[in-house]
Amino acid sequence: MKVLFLANFYPNTTQPYRGAFFREQAKAVANQEVSVDIISPILFSVKDKVVKEDFQLKSFEEKSGINVLTKGATNYGGRFEIYQEKKFVQIAIRLYKKYVKEHGKPDLIHAHFGIWAGWAAYKIGKKFNVPYIITEHSSHLLKDSYSSSTKKKLQKLYDNAASVIVVGTELKDKLEKKFNLNQVNYIPNVVDTNLFKPIDVQKENLIVDIGQLRKLKRFDLLIEAFSILKNDFPDYKLEIIGQGPERSNLEKLIQKLGLQDAVNLPGPKTHQEITGILSKAKLFAHCSEVETFGVVYIEAMAVGLPCVATNTGGAQMLINESNGLLCEKWESTEIAKQMIKAIRQIENYKPEDIRKQVVSQFSFEVVGEKIRSVYRDSIKN
Repeated sequence: MKVLFLANFYPNTTQPYRGAFFREQAKAVANQEVSVDIISPILFSVKDKVVKEDFQLKSFEEKSGINVLTKGATNYGGRFEIYQEKKFVQIAIRLYKKYVKEHGKPDLIHAHFGIWAGWAAYKIGKKFNVPYIITEHSSHLLKDSYSSSTKKKLQKLYDNAASVIVVGTELKDKLEKKFNLNQVNYIPNVVDTNLFKPIDVQKENLIVDIGQLRKLKRFDLLIEAFSILKNDFPDYKLEIIGQGPERSNLEKLIQKLGLQDAVNLPGPKTHQEITGILSKAKLFAHCSEVETFGVVYIEAMAVGLPCVATNTGGAQMLINESNGLLCEKWESTEIAKQMIKAIRQIENYKPEDIRKQVVSQFSFEVVGEKIRSVYRDSIKN
């Protein structure tokens, strides 16, 4: 069976880690039964300092043997949906044609995100007579922030999909109710447990967080909470891994709170480097306003770290008393309180047990087989 992923974005020279989870899921799904390749139109913001080569149509093969085709474009339309839709679909069709010419027609398209990859899959499906399924990841659905015209497109592309998958149980409930869908499949995101595993290094009094430096991720709240925590644990440090538009604001906040020697923003890191940093840390903390899943949680837990998180849909599914604590309020005092509590009971957490939870639910083997099962049913039906 030949499956073609259609992704909203993919790692590139400008943003080397954005969309890496699409690549990880493709690796998880691919086996002797299923071959997986990827096409991805990438719409860059006008604020992005895009490397010229990322605008070119690129065709290459990953080390895993996955064929990838990408092409970038500047999203001059900003939030104007008509521009986004036209540009994304136009590039997707161009990439699909080139893919078929080079590798043959796929049996199934697997679109990730309804907007705009799912909409492009719907258009390609009609034009070239190929079935498609969708995995929905979008937090916009949880916030109900899509326009009425976009919701109509979502209804159409969901109704015409061979199957709809979601990465979170809260998202599953939302789609079934809002779009009157039956049999929405919950299949979680995946983590490479052969890569994310504990390294034998000396533990440090370190708290880690990972993500794009965007307002939605509320790193400002985490830094404020950490400032409170320092009163109880003055020797602790905080490291926030990632890049994004909020970096300068976070640097100003760190300086304002006098935390220059305690908070580090090292920028983006490779998965291998992240594994090393997580291995020497004692706690993972994440304060995002919304997460449909939260891959960063299972990456941290795969290394055996307990987690403190704000009570989003993703965190609710993943975090329990055996592997961390949830914060009921998006307030720095509440987050500091839970981090302090977690540190004080740090010896009660069992890293081996935390890792086992991840391996049993989110490994390549477990998640890959669930997705392949959906492929078989979709092709059969």
